[in-house]
Amino acid sequence: MCEKPSKMIVIVEDDEVAGRLLVKMIVEFFPNEKYIWLKSIAETNSFFSKNKLSTTDFLLLDFYLPDGTVWDIMEKIKSNELNFSGRIVLIPGIQPNNEEEKLIKLYNPFSVIVKPIELFDLNKLLE
Repeated sequence: MCEKPSKMIVIVEDDEVAGRLLVKMIVEFFPNEKYIWLKSIAETNSFFSKNKLSTTDFLLLDFYLPDGTVWDIMEKIKSNELNFSGRIVLIPGIQPNNEEEKLIKLYNPFSVIVKPIELFDLNKLLE
């Protein structure tokens, strides 16, 4: 039997509880998957600058971080400033407002999942 190659998941989430829950679900229910948890735009930009984004399968992005917003990252991806061909999943804490909905349409992510992310949603994503 051939084992599926593991996926690389980058979590960009500043909330300690939300981040720990995501990591716990990945470790417990998807032990073959690799992940990294970043907590700020600065950490994310540093990660991107090391060209590790090209090996990322999923980028899970919170909307608002202490030093910027998801839209800063999305603009860099859209303008091809970053070498990224994986799936972008936005993970806001509340249902997006009208302005955020317009930005979602502009940047066209793979999915938007309002936190808390449930195991069913994560499983469906990683299939």
